[in-house]
Amino acid sequence: MAVSYLSVLTAKRREVVEEIDAIRQKVAELTAQVAVKEGQLRNLDDLISIEGGSGTDPVEGANGRSPGRVAHFLDEAYDLLSSIGQPVHYRTLAQRLSDSGAYIPGQDPAANLLTQMTRDGRFARAGGRGMYGLADWPSVQTSSRQKLAMKPAARARRVSGPSRSKRVGGSTRG
Repeated sequence: MAVSYLSVLTAKRREVVEEIDAIRQKVAELTAQVAVKEGQLRNLDDLISIEGGSGTDPVEGANGRSPGRVAHFLDEAYDLLSSIGQPVHYRTLAQRLSDSGAYIPGQDPAANLLTQMTRDGRFARAGGRGMYGLADWPSVQTSSRQKLAMKPAARARRVSGPSRSKRVGGSTRG
């Protein structure tokens, strides 16, 4: 019995779909492995920083960039916001970065972008919920949390103040 051309094409299509699914599974596994390694790199950089060193040794990946460096996608976010010139919702910003080829690590890249932007003094909330812009824009108000991130000395004073047990009546002054 002769096999019809349509059945051959249908079988080939099924085969290609299965290959795509297998490749997507591999990508998901590799993305998870990359996220774990990036976490390890951040932890090592933090420990090196605590010990007074700089965790920015120029270790480069195959793409010529430092692997797992948070600064890379934050720098691209900064450049994108600069070119747009107005606040953008963080999910839109993450999508535009992704569309431009930027890699934002993590299971939820938009949430990771938001977390990293709130820790970086160059960015600030701007007006509406989820809207972010550049901290040096006159229309953007920097939150007190971001001000502390920009002023490590202020944070050190706050941490080194009197302990809660020595405070009287809930006062924050010692």
